[in-house]
Amino acid sequence: MPILTSSSGGVTQIVLDNGPLNLLTPELHRDLCRALRAFEADDSARVAVLRGAGVRAFSAGDDIKRERATLTPPQEVRRTLGARRDESVEDDQPGWDRDVLELRRNKPVVAAINGWCLGQGFIYACRLADIRIASRHAQFGLPEISYGMAGAAAMSGILQMLPRAIAMQLSLTGEPLDAEEARRCFLVNEVTDGDDAGPRALALAERIASHPPLALRAEMETLALSDLQDNARSYRLIRAIDRFQRLSNGSDAIPDKFRPDA
Repeated sequence: MPILTSSSGGVTQIVLDNGPLNLLTPELHRDLCRALRAFEADDSARVAVLRGAGVRAFSAGDDIKRERATLTPPQEVRRTLGARRDESVEDDQPGWDRDVLELRRNKPVVAAINGWCLGQGFIYACRLADIRIASRHAQFGLPEISYGMAGAAAMSGILQMLPRAIAMQLSLTGEPLDAEEARRCFLVNEVTDGDDAGPRALALAERIASHPPLALRAEMETLALSDLQDNARSYRLIRAIDRFQRLSNGSDAIPDKFRPDA
C-alpha cells in the first residue's frame, strides 16, 4: 500500500511509502487523492501531517523509469479538458496529480521533510503543506529542466513563496537547495537537528489540533480568500465568514477569556 494513514487526537498522518525514495506512481497519486479527501471529510480530523516513509526521502518525485501510457493527441486533449470518469490509473497523462492539486482544502497540513524532496514530491510539499519542517539533511529541487521538461516550477508556486532570483535559479539550473538555504529563504519554517523532522511536525500538528475545529477551517478559508481578492473584497468576505463562524458556535459574543475584564 503506497499510502499509509493513521489518526489520533485530531491529527491524521499521511505517509508516502514506496521504496527508499518514495517514488510517485499513478497508483500513489490516486491513493493520496483518496487520503486527502477522507481527511477533509472526517469531522474528527483537524490537521494532517504529510511525510515520506523513512528518513532518506520525502519523495524524489515521479518514477520516470516506469512505462507510461501512450495517448494520441485527441485522447490527451480530451483527458486534459474532461472530467475524470472512473478510478482508473491507465490514462495517466495528465493523471491523478492534477486531482490532488485541484482538491479544495480548508484544513491545515504540516509537512515533515526528510532527505530528498524533488520534482513532483517538491510540488506536493509546496502546494499541499501550510507549514514545512525539514530535517538537516533535506534537499529541495526541480531537476525536470535537466530532462527537457518544463513547467514544474510554475506548478510548485515557488515564485509566490521565494525571492524571484532564488526561484529562477532553482528552476533553471536544476540544482537543489539544502535545508539551511531553504530555511533562510523561508521555503521551510524550521530545520531540525536530527535526521527525522517527523516528531517536530507532529508536535506542531498537535498544537494546531488543540484549537476549535471550526475556527481552524474558517481561518484557512479566509487566508485562502485573501490571496484571491483585492483588499475591499477580502475584508467583506473575511468579515462574513467570521460572523458565520460565530453564529455557528451558537453565540455572536466575544469569548470571555478574550475580554479585558475576564
